[in-house]
Amino acid sequence: MKMKKCVDNGSLQVIPIFYKVRASDVNRKTGEFGEKFWALARVSSGEQIKNWMEALECISGKMGLSLGDKR
Repeated sequence: MKMKKCVDNGSLQVIPIFYKVRASDVNRKTGEFGEKFWALARVSSGEQIKNWMEALECISGKMGLSLGDKR
């Protein structure tokens, strides 16, 4: 979440690397990534989940590298 704030204010540039996960699964919280995300979300606070979702949507929407893409 700190990273997202730095990106938003222009003090940091981020190039996401998606290792064995698709950027679209991160953005939509689907697939194996989504299963694990929602399992963690069940035991976390609402505010924490909201912050994670905002950060993931921001980062996954950027052009990045996909390595070892699962298909």
